[in-house]
Amino acid sequence: MLIRDRIIAAERNMKKEIKVLLTLEGSKFVSVNAMYAARVVYVGGKTVASIYKTTEAKKVASQIRTQLFGVDFSEYIDWLKETKQFELDLKFILKRKNTHFDVSNLIKLCEDAWVRFVADDLGIEGYDDSMHIKVVAEKRIIPGADHEYAVLILRESRANIRYDITPKPELINIFGWDLDKITAFLPSLPKRLLKKEKYQVAAEYSKADTKVYILQPTPFTPISPTLIPTIYKDILEAAYSEIGFVYVGIIGGKSEWQPSEWEQIEWLMNESKGNYRGIRVEEIEKQEDLLGWLSGEK
Repeated sequence: MLIRDRIIAAERNMKKEIKVLLTLEGSKFVSVNAMYAARVVYVGGKTVASIYKTTEAKKVASQIRTQLFGVDFSEYIDWLKETKQFELDLKFILKRKNTHFDVSNLIKLCEDAWVRFVADDLGIEGYDDSMHIKVVAEKRIIPGADHEYAVLILRESRANIRYDITPKPELINIFGWDLDKITAFLPSLPKRLLKKEKYQVAAEYSKADTKVYILQPTPFTPISPTLIPTIYKDILEAAYSEIGFVYVGIIGGKSEWQPSEWEQIEWLMNESKGNYRGIRVEEIEKQEDLLGWLSGEK
């Protein structure tokens, strides 16, 4: 498998998600402007203005709900209950002849139908649209198509909703290096790194918020073919979710690595360039510089 294929596979498996295709038969998606109508009702002998959902809007919402009933969401129930915030991605495929249609107006009906289905029909108590901290919508057209469609994609969002708080590393996992061996090689590591930087060593890789990879050339043991995709997956997740840290230290220069290995490493360094908070992919000239690099002094 080529490195590009492994990266694509890593990106696809980065997060759990729900993806549903919805089809409207004999109807069109209703904009928020056409969802509701006003009327006058009498309450206690007085006239009162009232807002109600239009017949077409009810028809579309009913079709969406019926189709959602046909999907088995059983494996997602616990995920929906335990996840605190989501990203909602909506893609509308319309049979209109022009693009002069405000896509933001299409969001409300689909989002409301999904929220009511999850809260009422799946029984997820407390689920509402306030948990969708990021909503993205786009439109496409197929003039003369038989139906209109929407693709609904729901993902967990790990974004830090508190914009006034800057996260700091807490639980560190050093991949590929046994902590006892590092301590033997660098006796001051626990004092300089774990105490000064206030890190704690995570017992499990999955629980660490700071993933540290130290890559060192070895003549007889080439890099695992899955390592670079794994690192890149962690970088993508940290960059897009704005949570977590990934530090990659590369010991030795190009001349010390096998050409095929250095090609992968160079690709990783180039792909990781940018103003990403918490991402460091850097060369370390020699082992003796490792401590300063880990402590952020390089």
